[in-house]
Amino acid sequence: MPAASAAAGCCWPGTGFTLNNGLSNFASDPAAANAMAPGKRPATTMAPTIVFGADRRPEIVAGAGGGAWIIDAVAAGLAEMLGRGAGPQAAVALPRTGAQNGAAFLEAGSAAAALEAPLRALGHAPRVVPVDTGMQALRVTAQGIEGGADPRRDGIAPGD
Repeated sequence: MPAASAAAGCCWPGTGFTLNNGLSNFASDPAAANAMAPGKRPATTMAPTIVFGADRRPEIVAGAGGGAWIIDAVAAGLAEMLGRGAGPQAAVALPRTGAQNGAAFLEAGSAAAALEAPLRALGHAPRVVPVDTGMQALRVTAQGIEGGADPRRDGIAPGD
């Protein structure tokens, strides 16, 4: 964070960030384009997100683990919280829908799977698949911090 931003009091008090260890996302073949080497970055789908309010303070912190579904999960959860006013727990527990490499995916065993027939009737070819991506989110409210932990994985996010 630029020193000017820190001095302006834009962020929670604290001394740092927790980052994902993405070293496993490097190729083990030294000839591969994403081989581990100085100046290289791993090929990964991380999407840690901080949403700042008009007062320049964090309002929502969200992220997920679980491969290619990460970006879909975080985007849908943020849209649910920001656009529909949902709490973090409702947002992280949403049935998953996504699109990757031109293919549409729906979460097996969830309300999203019920979209398969209507989408096929429109000429799409969605695949119904199991999903284990786990999203977590925190939201700052006037009453304190609310947390949400994805029921697809272990863990809790109780907030205050």
